[in-house]
Amino acid sequence: VMTALLRQDFPIGAIEVILVGSREQAAAWRARWGTGTPFARVLAVEADGAHYYALKNEGARHATADVLAFLDSDACPEPGWIGALVGAIERGADVSAGITLFRGDDGRSPDDPLLQVAAAISWGFVVPRHAGPDAPPAGFLSHNVGFRAATFRRHAYRTDLGRTCAGSFLFASLRDAGERMVLEPRQRVAHVFSPGWWVLRLHRRFGYEVLLLRRLDTASTRL
Repeated sequence: VMTALLRQDFPIGAIEVILVGSREQAAAWRARWGTGTPFARVLAVEADGAHYYALKNEGARHATADVLAFLDSDACPEPGWIGALVGAIERGADVSAGITLFRGDDGRSPDDPLLQVAAAISWGFVVPRHAGPDAPPAGFLSHNVGFRAATFRRHAYRTDLGRTCAGSFLFASLRDAGERMVLEPRQRVAHVFSPGWWVLRLHRRFGYEVLLLRRLDTASTRL
C-alpha cells in the first residue's frame, strides 16, 4: 500500500501517512519509514489490542490534515485515488465514497472478468439507490472512504460493537445530520481476493452484520 501511495498522481509531499497497529508493526514501520520519507510525514502509532474501527479513530486522532482518507493494508489504491478523493471534498462534499475492485492473491489484475463479477458485492454497498447527479451513495466501505476532517470528528466510528456494524452506524449518523456524501467513481482501490475469503469470510461477515444491524437499531440504519 505504501508503494501505491508513492505512485499517486498527487503531490507526495502533501500526503501525511498515519500507520496504526501493534507495537511490533509500529516498530517495523518506524525502521522503514522513519527517515528520508518523501511524504509530508509518516507517523507510526501503537494501538495494541485495538479492533478495526478503533484503529481508524486512532489514526484520525493523530492526523493534522483537513482531509482524512482511510485505507486498509490489503486495499491497494489506484494512482488517481487520493486526487479524486481530495477533489470531491474540495468541491463541497463532506464524505467521498469510492469503488472497490478485487485483485487476485495469485497476481490476477482487477480487470480479470471473474474478479469484476466478484467485486459486484462491494459495488452494491455504495452505488446510489436513486438516479441523478446529486444522488448520495447507498453507503461506504471503510477501506476506501474520505472525510472532511472536521466532519469525521463530529461523528467518528462507534467502538462498542467491536469489528462489526460501526461503518453502517457512522453512515446513518452522517446521513441523519445532513452531511453531504458523494460517490466518486475515480476513487478506486483493489482489495486482495481469494475464493476462500470471498465465500467463507466476506459473505458470512456481511450477512451477520446485516442481521445484527436489524436487531440493534432498525430505525437508525433503515436497512
